[in-house]
Amino acid sequence: MKVLSTETTALLDKLYNLRSEDSYILVEMEKEKEIAEQTKEKTTKEKQELQDKISSLTEEESVLAEQGSHLSDVLSGINPDDFKMVLERLNIDFNPSAIKSKVEELLPGTIEEVVKETKKAEEELVKVEEEMNSAITKIDELAVRKDAELANQEKLNEYFDLALSGNINITREAITSLVSQFNFNEEEQREVAKLMMFPEDALYDYDRKQKEANSNSRSISDVLIEAKESVTRPIGEIFTNDNEEKTVELEEYNEPVEEDNNSESISDILKNEDLDKPFTFENVQTEELPSFDIKEEVKEEEEQPLQTEESMMDLFKRLGLSEIMFVESELSSLIELEDKQIVENNVNILNKYGINLDIVSDNVNILSDKELDEKIETIIEAGKSADDIYFNPSVLKKYDLAGLRNAIELLKQNGLDPKKVPLMAY
Repeated sequence: MKVLSTETTALLDKLYNLRSEDSYILVEMEKEKEIAEQTKEKTTKEKQELQDKISSLTEEESVLAEQGSHLSDVLSGINPDDFKMVLERLNIDFNPSAIKSKVEELLPGTIEEVVKETKKAEEELVKVEEEMNSAITKIDELAVRKDAELANQEKLNEYFDLALSGNINITREAITSLVSQFNFNEEEQREVAKLMMFPEDALYDYDRKQKEANSNSRSISDVLIEAKESVTRPIGEIFTNDNEEKTVELEEYNEPVEEDNNSESISDILKNEDLDKPFTFENVQTEELPSFDIKEEVKEEEEQPLQTEESMMDLFKRLGLSEIMFVESELSSLIELEDKQIVENNVNILNKYGINLDIVSDNVNILSDKELDEKIETIIEAGKSADDIYFNPSVLKKYDLAGLRNAIELLKQNGLDPKKVPLMAY
């Protein structure tokens, strides 16, 4: 089985992501669309509020001018001597002339303030309408881009299907032209064309590993339940070739096995056998098994509580990880982890930065990374977002904290802005 280079694996990871429903381009478009729709909804509401405000202020300006003029006319026609007795008996200081002067003094300034407030609201309305129209245009553009992206994705999957079936009949120019639509540079375009036109060099192996990983992916709860059941199963219980269950006494295997000089050792068979074929124990050289009391050992093991699996299962359920799909072979590192608190801490760290917990599905080691918080903070300080990290989690495994900081510093020394460099290129 070929060992794929890191560069080839990273390139194929990106290509297979582009082939899927979770394509980072489609996901990013969906995110942009959601933001644009939220902006459209917000600005539509603000526009209506501003229009209502402008209408109210315009009416207020008109009423102030009309009522002010009418009040001045009324005050001008009042002779206070006509009401002298009433005003004196009620002890009211009523001076129509003074009131008229006050109205004529304050009214113009008041109307001017209303006019200024109206003008300010109108200017704000223009900005809100521009923002709203921009959001609407963005939504329309994204719809067109998504259609084009889906068409490119469909064509990419068609090319891959042909390559994996051994019937690739697409020219190098057609492949590079398509891949350029996904913003691959020229070197990457050439490498993709090579992978498709000569799939036996790497593509077959990568695709097989992907299918094996997917078939082995199960939820943590399923894996741990099965692990618990296998540990509690009686040691003396075995299965025959036809799957008929039988129980045997294990003491009979304590007898030394005579050595057969013509037999091969397991290591010799592994060297000569095709590892993709089912392994059998025919002609395997066996060694003498040490004699010990099996029943006593079984009894002691059965009495030991399964704290490791049970506590880990409880922890996964509590942290919301129990239904995430994992590659079973990668879970042992967590189950054997002595300090389970680091798992909880790292889940809290991912939640703190708003990174979807699905990121750990194919990256279990993230949960045992003692430098996770500092790494994520360093990447974000470099100008990247939580989404960038979610779609490119390999950077968290590729470097320790010191190595990550050195990589970012090296980009700067070469005149590159880490914010503009794709995270997968770090």
